[in-house]
Amino acid sequence: MNVKKKFIMGKLLAIFIMSAVLLCGCTIKAPSTTIRVNKEFKDNEIFYVEEEVCTLGEAKLFLMNQFNLYSNRYGDKIWKAEYEGKPLYTYLEENVYDFMVRLKSMVLMATGEGIVLSEEDQRLIDLAANNYYGKLTAAEKTYTGATIDDVKDAFSDYFLANKLFAVLTKEAQREISDDEARVITVQVIFLEKGNNSLIQELYQKATRDKEDFLTLAETYSKHAWIEGKISRGELPNEVDEAAFLLTTGEISRVISCDEGLYLIKCVNNYEKELTAKHREELIEKWKREMFKTEYDSYVRNLYMRVNENVWESIDFSYTAPTGNVSFYACYDEFLEGNE
Repeated sequence: MNVKKKFIMGKLLAIFIMSAVLLCGCTIKAPSTTIRVNKEFKDNEIFYVEEEVCTLGEAKLFLMNQFNLYSNRYGDKIWKAEYEGKPLYTYLEENVYDFMVRLKSMVLMATGEGIVLSEEDQRLIDLAANNYYGKLTAAEKTYTGATIDDVKDAFSDYFLANKLFAVLTKEAQREISDDEARVITVQVIFLEKGNNSLIQELYQKATRDKEDFLTLAETYSKHAWIEGKISRGELPNEVDEAAFLLTTGEISRVISCDEGLYLIKCVNNYEKELTAKHREELIEKWKREMFKTEYDSYVRNLYMRVNENVWESIDFSYTAPTGNVSFYACYDEFLEGNE
């Protein structure tokens, strides 16, 4: 089974911590200086980032939620998959560990920025935590070992991290033009190199003989898709530039690039609603990049202590119980939009 490297997580992860919902891109080591010691820990403590502690219950709570997200989306067969030569669940546990380090680092950063929980924040966090904990099955509680305090800490940390992002990017503004954000609909004919005569023949059929471009694409194209909505940067550079110069109904000349030979027909050179949505996505991407710069600078001076004996003794495998309650759904119900 081929698994794309992108990690399924909730809102905050999509914003910054893991940039996402399936297996995510490269990890950011935080903090940059790690001091490993095997003492001064309680049995349920995995690591400290400065004075912020990650408990076993909190980590296993997030791990269980990730397990359920994957299982619900892909079925149990996903756990037979491998990534980079090892079982997917080992990759999952490594990402959850990295996530917890980032989460605790962001809580510290929020404290340093003077961001605190108000009484109303705490009330909503308690509501979310009690709702979530009350819906956990006995098997889930046994698996995680999480107490209600662990659950409250998880919601509190997740909320603070989201609030940190909201506060630090609130005043961030960037003008993005319609052309930069533009989404268009195109049809594609793609042939491998060496088919120059055929691609020229298809160009003549589509332009001079007025044969239906989509029918030609369905018959001859070797591209992964034939018609789709695209934004800038989704096709090879030469193809991308040509596609975004076309007017509605116009067909490009033959475009040669490293990948092969292309013909593009523009079905709609301005998808208004999708362009507006894409502009917001570009603004959020820019905010994430701006926030990441501040975050990377902050964690450079932090130190971390790891209780390796506890972490390495845990068998995370794929034994987590499958449940119907989601941490992220509870967060959205009680806390999203209040950061």
